[in-house]
Amino acid sequence: MVLRANGEADALLGADAACPGRDGASGPACATAGPGRQAQAQRLLQGRLPGSLVRRIPVTLEGTQPCDFVILFDRAVNTRVARDIAAAFDLSEAETEVLGLSLQCLSRKEIAARRGVSPETVKKQSERIFAKTGARSQLELTLISASMYRDPAAPVRPGRPDLRACALPYFPDERVLCDGRRTVTYRVFGDAEGQPVLFLHGTYGFCLWPEQAEREAARRGYRVIVPIRPGYGNTTGTAPGDGVLTRIFDDIRQILDREGVRAASVVTLENDSFLGFAFANRCPDRVRALIAFAGVLPMTREVQYRRMDKWHRFVVGTAHYTPALIPLVARAGFHYAARIGREDFVRQVYGDSPPDLRVMADAATREVILAGTRVALSPRHLAHRAYAQEMREFARGDWTEAVEAVRNRRLPVRFVNGTTDPIAPPETVQEFREDYPWIDFELHDDAGQFIFFSHWPRLFHALESLPGRAGPGA
Repeated sequence: MVLRANGEADALLGADAACPGRDGASGPACATAGPGRQAQAQRLLQGRLPGSLVRRIPVTLEGTQPCDFVILFDRAVNTRVARDIAAAFDLSEAETEVLGLSLQCLSRKEIAARRGVSPETVKKQSERIFAKTGARSQLELTLISASMYRDPAAPVRPGRPDLRACALPYFPDERVLCDGRRTVTYRVFGDAEGQPVLFLHGTYGFCLWPEQAEREAARRGYRVIVPIRPGYGNTTGTAPGDGVLTRIFDDIRQILDREGVRAASVVTLENDSFLGFAFANRCPDRVRALIAFAGVLPMTREVQYRRMDKWHRFVVGTAHYTPALIPLVARAGFHYAARIGREDFVRQVYGDSPPDLRVMADAATREVILAGTRVALSPRHLAHRAYAQEMREFARGDWTEAVEAVRNRRLPVRFVNGTTDPIAPPETVQEFREDYPWIDFELHDDAGQFIFFSHWPRLFHALESLPGRAGPGA
């Protein structure tokens, strides 16, 4: 298999080595097999690319069949890739240097000699690299490096000047926008000609719906767009000095424009109700309705923080009362999650809700939840910076003004909550009802924060009860 080929490799492989891109055009990122392709790959293995490193690795990636990767590393970009990994996983300068040398296939003794330290020092630094990245071996570290490789000189796909080669996608239907400075990724599924629905994936990056729900969206005539936000997955993070919300909303507008969508119903998970109201306030012509699963509203009473479970009280309280500490808290939490694994981490965060644990006990739903959150937490990426930025915006203060602006527009708003929600228990939801009587609330006894994954049919009920919306397929 040829995992990726830059322009020089493409020339050696020949024009017939190009693979179909996601839009049907040829692209530089390819995965090919068969005797002819193996012979072409062998030419590369024989050193036809001077200054490159070659590794052939048998591996199974999440969501793929077992296969062999032939990975070509250009020595000239190893340092840049090492810096990218260091930035994503908070490696020290010394660890970054060790990583860069290890990617050049140097042994521990060779790295020690190059750096003028003992092999034992290199061993300890390598162990810290593994701990921070979540890699369990040099093989996994190599795959992380391959997944983060981006070729800035990659050719533009014919007929699609805004689509360029990107890092390995997290999802088969992932789409890419790139202007040469930033990369924006997103999913689209359902009825290609259907009513648009904008789905905000939450701070943990729940980008997948249950399979039956995605099929139902297509059957009922909905086209669902899932923006992968800055700092999650392959989407470029927010640059220093840029406004976090401004960047998120600019990306969403760019995606909607690319998809030819003027306005959409917005569906949010958990704290993303804040983003939903803020987006509706800043871009009122792009939002038709707001439906919030496990949503929250401005926390205006101190007791509302005290009612949260210990994990969410600690994180949300830190973001609200001591926002300067939230980057440290987020980094520690994500590195802890990388050590224990996504599944154990999710169980710990949502463990106080028996309905949420029942959701996780269903194998198919559990796989959707865990696979969807790879954009936030996986061996190739930790989204703690983006998480901290968003949590700080969410807990910054009273955002009642944005909520009232939506009320003044008479925009339909519905909240669907569960009684075991760790952030908004029933007492808090009742206060929300009193503060915002114009919002429609549903409260379900058999649900927690995973209410979307257990009660997703309520979404279609809400969508089809909107003014002026007939329910195709209902």
